[in-house]
This record gives sequence, structure tokens and C-alpha cells, in this order.
Amino acid sequence: MEIRNKSRRRKTLLASVTAAGAFVVVYFANAGYHDLLLNKVGLSQALVDALGAFAAVLVSFEVHQLLSIARYRDASYGAENALRHAREAAEARAAVATEVSRSLDDVPHLNSILVGQLNAVTEQTEAAALGMVQRLQGVDSVVQDLDGVVQSFSRESSEIVAAANSRAARNQRTLEDLQAYIHRRLANVGEEQEHVMSALAEAKSLSQFVNLVREISGQTNLLALNAAIEAARAGDAGRGFAVVADEVRKLAGQTDQAVVKINEGIDRVIKTIESKFSAQLDQSISNAEESALHTVAEQFNEVSQSYAELLDHENRILGVFRESSARLADMFMETMASVQFQDVTRQQIGHVIDALQRLDQHVQKLSDCLTGKAAASDIPAMTEQIDRLFESYVMERERDEHLRRSGRSAPVASPGSQNGPAVELF
Repeated sequence: MEIRNKSRRRKTLLASVTAAGAFVVVYFANAGYHDLLLNKVGLSQALVDALGAFAAVLVSFEVHQLLSIARYRDASYGAENALRHAREAAEARAAVATEVSRSLDDVPHLNSILVGQLNAVTEQTEAAALGMVQRLQGVDSVVQDLDGVVQSFSRESSEIVAAANSRAARNQRTLEDLQAYIHRRLANVGEEQEHVMSALAEAKSLSQFVNLVREISGQTNLLALNAAIEAARAGDAGRGFAVVADEVRKLAGQTDQAVVKINEGIDRVIKTIESKFSAQLDQSISNAEESALHTVAEQFNEVSQSYAELLDHENRILGVFRESSARLADMFMETMASVQFQDVTRQQIGHVIDALQRLDQHVQKLSDCLTGKAAASDIPAMTEQIDRLFESYVMERERDEHLRRSGRSAPVASPGSQNGPAVELF
């Protein structure tokens, strides 16, 4: 556009200078010119006019040559400079186009290197993922074995717990029987003690009767002694009565001796009872026996409670084992799912590789266009390439990132294209 404007200005200036020169020559030199050539030289009118026009044009040409040299430093109103500059610019553009074409020819090599690097990354990540999967499969085998051990241990423990509960129930019944025996034993001890105390009381009550008989014997002996004294005072009349009194006194003495022996026998019986049943009569011993039996019962009860607590603790441990085994299995499955990132990475890198290959084709067409091997109409729009890349995505995250980076809305899908699933996992 600028070159066209400069050319238009040069043409206008050239026409203006030529017209001005001719006007000046014709206006100021017309009279003297005709007088000289017609009257003095004798030329014809037509020749004089032709020579005048020639001279006017020649003068105008020389004038605009001088003006062009003074203004543009050349005789063609800058056309030579413009042509030289245009030639230099064309040569520069040709050099740039050659260099750009050479650089564009090198872009596929760079893209090939990048594609190779991306393929290497894909292979490395795939190998790493496969190694992780193999190791996780080994972990899964260990987890399965551990789960089998836990399940077996859980079944055995359940059987042991059931047997232990049965033994605990039997122990509880034995403890109840022991407690019932303690109560019966204490009741029997109380009854035996009451019987012994009653027998002792009865035996001791006999001592009162013995003492009463002994007192009566003493009174009889005293009465016989008084009767003998009175018979002695009576003389012969009381001699028979004295014999009776003497016999009564002898009987009283024998009675006293019998009473003493009976009293001694009763004492021996009391001592025998007390010695034979001293353990039953000793309340402290009964209390000690009761305390010992209660202590045994309490210890037995504590053992049963400790056993029950041990079983409960074992059940809790088994519950923790089962829960940990289940959590470990869940974590393993989650880890296996997370390993599938490699497939996602492979698909994304594959899309980048496809885009680089399409970019290679596009760059090759640009290079051909710069070197004249192809027309500009053969080069597809870059937006078309971008839309084709968008249609190749299979994950929603790729589409969102594409739209965010490009600042555009989702393109209309071409006929027959489908977005497909969010991602295809192996």
C-alpha cells in the first residue's frame, strides 16, 4: 500500500512538473520563439510548433530531472531507490523465507526427538506401573495368606471361646454349688453348736440336782447326829432310836459319797463334751472357716471374671485383626486402582504425540509454501488442527484444560465423531 501511494505521488509530481515546464516555456518564450524561427529563419508554422513542443518537453524533462535529483537523489523521483529498496527487501525476504524454511524443515526432527522422548517416558512409566502391579500382586498374595490365617485363627479362637464359655458356665455352676455348700455348712455348724451347747447346759443343770441331794444328805447327817445326841440323853429308853439314828447317819454318809462320785462323773462328762466338741464350740474357728470358704469362693469368682475378661480381650484382638485385614484389603484395591494412572498418562502422551505429528505436517506445508512448492490455499487453518485435537480427547480433564488454555468454547463435533468414555483403563 505504501509503495502504491509513493508511485501515485511520483506520477502526479511528474505530470505536474512537465505541465508546469511546458506552460512556462510556451507562455514566456512563445512570442520571441515564433519571431525568431518564422521571420528570421523562415521555417514553416508546423515545424516551428513541433520544435517548440520538443523544446518545451525537453526543458520540462531537464527541470524535473534536476528536481528529482535535488529531492530524491536520483533522476526518476525515487523510483530507482524504491526499486533498489524493493529488490533488497525481496532479497531479504527470500533469505528469511529460506532460513525459515530451513528452520521449519528442522522442526520435524525436533518433534521426532520429542516424540521419542515421550515414547520413552510412556515405556518407562508403563514398565514402572507393571513392576508396581507385580509387586502389589505379591503383596496381595501375602494379604490373602494373612487373611486366611486370620480367618483360620478366628475360627479356632471362636471354638476356643465357645469351649471357654462352656467351662466358664460350668465353673459358675460349681461356684454357685460351692456357695450353697458354704451356706449349708455354716447352717450345720450353727445347729451342731446349738446341740452341744444344749447338751452342756443339760449336763451342767444336773450339778444343781447333785448339789441339792448332797445338801439334803448333809442335813440328814446333821439330823441323825442330833437324834443320836437326844437318844443318848434318853438313856436306855432311847437306845433303839440311837441305833436308827446311827444307821440313818451311815446312809447319809454313803449318800454323800455317791453324790460326790456322781458330781465327779458329771464333771468328767462335761469336760469330755467340751474337749470333743471344742472346735464346734469355738466361734472364732467357725468364723475362720467361714472366712476361708468365702475367700475361696471370692478367688474362684475372681478367676472366673479374669477368664471372662481374657476372653473378651481376645475377642477384641480378633476384631482388630479382622478389621485390619479388611482395611488392608481395601487399601490394596485402592492402590491397584491408583496404579492405573499409567494408562491415563499413556493416553495423554499419545494425544500429544498425535498433535506433534499433525504439527509436523502443518509445518511441512508452511515450508513448502515458503519455497513455492505449495500454494497458501493448501495450508489448513490452525483452528481446524486445534479442533481435531479437541475431538481426539477421551477424558473430561483434557477437554477442560484445552478449553481453559485456548479460551474458546467446545467446538461442534464433526459427523461420526464421539467423545467416548471419560477414560479407558486396562
